[in-house]
Amino acid sequence: MNIRVVCFSAIALLLSAAACETKTKTIDNCGDGFVDPGEECDGADLQGQSCDSLGHYDPPGALRCSAGCTFDRSECGVYCGDGAVQSEHGEQCDGNNLDGNSCLGLGFVGGTLVCDSQCRFDLAQCAGRCGNGLLDEGETCDGNQLNQLTCEGLGYYGGQLACAENCQSYNEAACVTVGRCGDSVVQEVYGEQCDEANLNDQTCELQGYHPGRLFCQADCRFDYSGCDGRCGDGTVQGGAEDCDGDNLDGQTCHTLGHLFGGDLACDGECRFDRSCIEVVGVAAGGEHSCAVTGDGTARCWGRNNFRQLGDGTTDSRLTPVVVGGLTNAVSISAGTWHTCALLVDGTVRCWGYNNSGQLGDGTTLERVAPVTVSGLTNVVSLSVGSNHTCVVLGDRTARCWGINGQGTLGDGTTTSSSTPVVVSGLTNAQSIAAGGTHTCAVLIDNTARCWGFNNSGRLGDGTTTNSPTPVTVVGLTTAVAVSLGANHSCALTSNGTIRCWGVNTNGQLGDGTTTNRSTPTLVSSVTNAQALTAGSNHTCAGLTDGTVRCWGSNSNGQVGDNTTTQKLTPVASIGATGATWVSAGATHTCATVDSLKHLKCWGLNGYGQLGDNTTTQRLTPVSVTQ
Repeated sequence: MNIRVVCFSAIALLLSAAACETKTKTIDNCGDGFVDPGEECDGADLQGQSCDSLGHYDPPGALRCSAGCTFDRSECGVYCGDGAVQSEHGEQCDGNNLDGNSCLGLGFVGGTLVCDSQCRFDLAQCAGRCGNGLLDEGETCDGNQLNQLTCEGLGYYGGQLACAENCQSYNEAACVTVGRCGDSVVQEVYGEQCDEANLNDQTCELQGYHPGRLFCQADCRFDYSGCDGRCGDGTVQGGAEDCDGDNLDGQTCHTLGHLFGGDLACDGECRFDRSCIEVVGVAAGGEHSCAVTGDGTARCWGRNNFRQLGDGTTDSRLTPVVVGGLTNAVSISAGTWHTCALLVDGTVRCWGYNNSGQLGDGTTLERVAPVTVSGLTNVVSLSVGSNHTCVVLGDRTARCWGINGQGTLGDGTTTSSSTPVVVSGLTNAQSIAAGGTHTCAVLIDNTARCWGFNNSGRLGDGTTTNSPTPVTVVGLTTAVAVSLGANHSCALTSNGTIRCWGVNTNGQLGDGTTTNRSTPTLVSSVTNAQALTAGSNHTCAGLTDGTVRCWGSNSNGQVGDNTTTQKLTPVASIGATGATWVSAGATHTCATVDSLKHLKCWGLNGYGQLGDNTTTQRLTPVSVTQ
């Protein structure tokens, strides 16, 4: 048994010199009043501890010692270490009780959360933390640390990318405000044409394409694959386009029906730019024909015995040949064996037979190419007769030259002239027509004057007396044009009717009889004429509906009705539709058709005067070929 000696304190020693008392206790015996090793307390001996000193919060009672010499805290209340989290006392955790928290829950990216002895989180073993501005493991971003990503990197056009509060994703709100391809909003400022189903109210047509369906590509640019092409893509979309760029779809001026060709091009709207050579006038002569074209050149075909074709030869031609030296002609007129053209500068050039000076160059020499008529300027109207030629000048006076045996030149004499002479008494002429041996002019007051040979009343003055100076045509007050045959005359009036006078043996006056007339007689059944032409013994009119009516001699099919029967009243020339200009020759007729692209001729063709590359007589119109 161990014996413990207990000495009292120094104060007690002062009270008694012999103050040393010896007690005998049993050691390691709980309940002996002594706190032995391993004991927290013993009896009343609490080792100076209390509920407060042991960390209890607001103890409701006192600390006691249990029978087992351990602290009895049952009356002390809660404390750090009791396994329960007293958050009201500032505890975050208690032992293994982390109150549902973890490193991740506290904003860290991983690790193990521990509770320290003070019931506070020990974060030492947590890895990284959202909000520290560092890109820790497991974080997508952190504050301004965006892992080098930007709004542009996410496909937006701009804006400031931000990091979400959990550092696991991005906040793209500022990017969305700027927009990107794929957001269904069209950002035109960034070059978008469309965005998904949003076509910005555009269609194929509004984009310059032909009808179809417009789509949007993934890059927010238009997809035109559903549109039926457009002008400028080099492909000809039939119906909507004639051509496209250099692609003329295999067409030329010739394939488009232009007799004399030319340069075909494509304009900016994919329609043909027809710099094609159009026929602007046609003239049928004795046994030859000529046409003047929009480029100022002229072509002739048929008989060429007196060089009336102007190509430098005497060879007859079955198809058109170019008249040499003419580059600025505006109209053309053909006689029996000579031809003349009015030029844009108001001068006149003639070629062919010249026995009576009908070429007007001061000689009686034949000319294989055009020569200038002497002393003429400012010519506004030209007409070639059988062996004479006449013009009206800008001052409304008239000039004639050539044969004059019956006073055909109108200068008061019967002397032929190889240079122009003034027609007596005409000061207000607007157009002129030369016939076989007589001449007529329309005045600006719509009356008419005629002069020359007057057999059978072809001067229209009610007599048969020749006149070397102009006489008034009786009863004609609304004339707008005249045309003369070999021995008859006709006038087109302002109301679309036609009146004729003179010889009527073949019905060329069109009044249903063969009776000669010395004053104008109304042509039957014509009320809408716009063009008039008289041949040797037949007459034709172009109507406003584009058809042609002819009457008179028809022994060679010159009327064009598929017969050779004389016609006393007008009949339709079969197939001459879309006519704009008509000219009757000795025994054949020609017309421009199809908007000045084509020429058609019919009648006698012994020298190729119909221009169809044959010498076959034609009873209906045939196309002039090139």
